[in-house]
Amino acid sequence: MKKALLFTLLIIVSTLSFAQSTSKENSLKDLKLIQNKHRNFDNKIEREIYDRNFKSLEYSIEKGFTKDEFIVDKNFTNFIQKIFSEITRANSSYQLNNPNFFIVKNNIPNASSFGFDYYMLYNGLFNLAENEYQIAAVLGHEMAHNYLNHSIEEIKQEASFLIDFKKEIKSIKKQE
Repeated sequence: MKKALLFTLLIIVSTLSFAQSTSKENSLKDLKLIQNKHRNFDNKIEREIYDRNFKSLEYSIEKGFTKDEFIVDKNFTNFIQKIFSEITRANSSYQLNNPNFFIVKNNIPNASSFGFDYYMLYNGLFNLAENEYQIAAVLGHEMAHNYLNHSIEEIKQEASFLIDFKKEIKSIKKQE
C-alpha cells in the first residue's frame, strides 16, 4: 500500500497543472481578506502581534511560491481537499470555512496550522504515511488547533505577557 501511495504521489507531483503566479496572487489576496476580517482584538498589542503573525505567514507564502517550495497540483490539492471534507462531514460540530493549505516540498513528515483555516503540509508526511487514514489523523489534529482557536489564544497570551513585562520593567525603573 505504501508503495502504491508513493507511486501515486510521484505521478501527481510530476504533473503540475496550476500557474504559480496566479495561485500566489490569489493566496496573498485571500490572506489579506482573512487578516482584515479577524482583526478585532481587545488591545493594540494583540493587534500588533496578530499583524506580525500574518506578516510572517504572508512571507512564508510569498517565499514558498517564489522559491518553488510548494507543490501546486490540482490532483494533489483535490486529494487533500477530499480528506478535509471527509473530516468535516464526520464532525458536524466543526464547519471548515475554506481551508487554505500549502504542500511544502520538504521530506520532513510534518504539518502545522496557522489558524484561520491556514495549513502547511510537508510532503514528507505523505512519504511516511501508509494510507490516507494516517494523513487524515494528522490533518484532524491540525484542524483541532484551528477549531480550538489556539492561534488566537497564543496571541492573547503573548500580549498579556508583554503587558505584564512592560509593567514590571516600569516598576523596576521607578525603584531605581
